[in-house]
Amino acid sequence: FCLSRGLGDVYKRQEITPYDFDVAVGCSPVLYKDTVLLQCDQNAKHSRLLAFDRKTGDLKWEKKRPEFGFTHSTPTRAEINGKTELLVAASNALQGLDPADGTVLWSCQAPGDTASPVYSGGVVYIDSGRGSPGVAVDPTGEGDVTKTHLKWRLDSVPEAFGSPVAVDGLLYRLLNSGYVSCRKLDGGDQVYNQRLPGVTGPCSPVATADGRVYFASAGKSFVLRAGPKPEILATNDLGDACPASPAAAAGHIYLKGRHYLYCIGRK
Repeated sequence: FCLSRGLGDVYKRQEITPYDFDVAVGCSPVLYKDTVLLQCDQNAKHSRLLAFDRKTGDLKWEKKRPEFGFTHSTPTRAEINGKTELLVAASNALQGLDPADGTVLWSCQAPGDTASPVYSGGVVYIDSGRGSPGVAVDPTGEGDVTKTHLKWRLDSVPEAFGSPVAVDGLLYRLLNSGYVSCRKLDGGDQVYNQRLPGVTGPCSPVATADGRVYFASAGKSFVLRAGPKPEILATNDLGDACPASPAAAAGHIYLKGRHYLYCIGRK
């Protein structure tokens, strides 16, 4: 794990020990104030949340999580009741953590693995991404909220290695099969299930403030208008398909292909 000032300028390297992941570290770091948080859920009861100083790279604290197995999910920062929480998909629970020290604020029984939780309209949703139940939770409780704050549950969600996105009360889930599932976030009712021919399934979508949802990759991409009907606004194909998710910053979208890195923006 490395922190750097810029391209090629590494000023701190921290070894993750013990290193007992099933494959490798599958999550991305999350910034919180002056701290870089890294969810290191792994095998052999070695799971933990690590917090590094963002300026020096020194380890500030760690929170051991031996009751959880490996996951590849990146936590989600969310503002809930005026406070910042870290929403974590563990191997067998959806959790709200205090990002200041890793304390578990609330927890609900739920499967977790590849997907990140999504929060919108007072509801947190998660499924494992590998074919599992889907769970929606009211995150305002304390302790074990499995029996008190569960909003709704789907018995089975097909494989979807990317993460969901929510816009205007609708939950969008791009399935590995090439379909996008749209559901109401408040109750879980399905709005539509639309095939996107040639889309790269494992990529996570990106939503913008103007009501567009980008199912984008360096292969074939689709732009849909957010809403109850599957209105496709644009399609593009860079011909360099790769399962990496897009990144967006300063009006540009960045796409990693198998051969090239692309930056897309207005001329």
